[in-house]
Amino acid sequence: MFACACIPMTLDQLRSLAAIGKHLNFRRAAAELHLTQSAVSKQLISLQKELGAKLYTHHGAIIEITEAGHAALSKIEFINKQVEELREMFQGRTGRDKQAAILSVGAAFSIAGNVLPTIIARFEKTHPDFEVRCHTGSSQQIQQLIRDGLAELGLSTYFSLSEDIASEPFRVQMLAFFVSARHPLATKRHITLSDVLAYPLVVRGFMGGPTWSQDILRQFSERGFKYKIAVECNGPLQVKESVARNMGVGLSYMDNLKADVANKRFVVLKGADFNFTTLSYILYSKKRGLSPAAHEFLALLRQAKSVPKSTKLNGITGQSILIAPNRPQDKHRKRLTNVPKM
Repeated sequence: MFACACIPMTLDQLRSLAAIGKHLNFRRAAAELHLTQSAVSKQLISLQKELGAKLYTHHGAIIEITEAGHAALSKIEFINKQVEELREMFQGRTGRDKQAAILSVGAAFSIAGNVLPTIIARFEKTHPDFEVRCHTGSSQQIQQLIRDGLAELGLSTYFSLSEDIASEPFRVQMLAFFVSARHPLATKRHITLSDVLAYPLVVRGFMGGPTWSQDILRQFSERGFKYKIAVECNGPLQVKESVARNMGVGLSYMDNLKADVANKRFVVLKGADFNFTTLSYILYSKKRGLSPAAHEFLALLRQAKSVPKSTKLNGITGQSILIAPNRPQDKHRKRLTNVPKM
């Protein structure tokens, strides 16, 4: 936690955080703001001191917005919009000063870096006058953005329980256990679920709503498997860092692990008696009508859908599917299947 200092908060500081939240990259954020990277960094340092909170983490080229940062961004977008409206009221916008129209979408951490960039690129190619502004956060935060009208569309790792938000199944995503290359399981063959759960787990923390981690662990308990939690992390980056330090077995989306597996930083564990998938969802408000641009973006999302008709949904969270066929020759293995509970 930062000590609060009496440094006046400025609009430039808020714009710097908004740019970092949008690009998750100092170079691109600086280019948008027509500033140097060091200038953007100084603005953010001053803002963190003023708010007394850490707004982002920075590991090499990887930037991740913290929970406090997402809370600040939800307010900053409204402030920046009000400032632009005030400027237009007295100055107007003409010619080269006219800004691109903005379509705001939200995406959970695990989805933002996978299929979404391709869809954004396709949309912007046919809508050059639009800028797609993507907000990343937890699935709970994405739902809140839609409720507050700060995002028209969202991609979440579980469906919304709110009657005001529509949820459409989007894609099936593979989950995987993974370990550091130094972990004892990294070189073990014929791994069972019992082998994995003999080691402590590194998972995403449970932050006020259902998560796929929570759902899977609940199924373990219901079927008699015991497990220990080594670390509960705020985001996928922290899960990876903890696993890299050999603190336990991680559980993450397969798409988020591909680069690290290729670089031999991590090893994905494959077993005959466990296989995990989860559904992601398209979210949008039932109360607010979508703009024409949002309707077209939604059409692109629907084209990218990948949900087999045979997919079963968990009755509580509508997301995790845990598949593990029986192996009679192994008395320690137990059947793990997803049984909808209503």
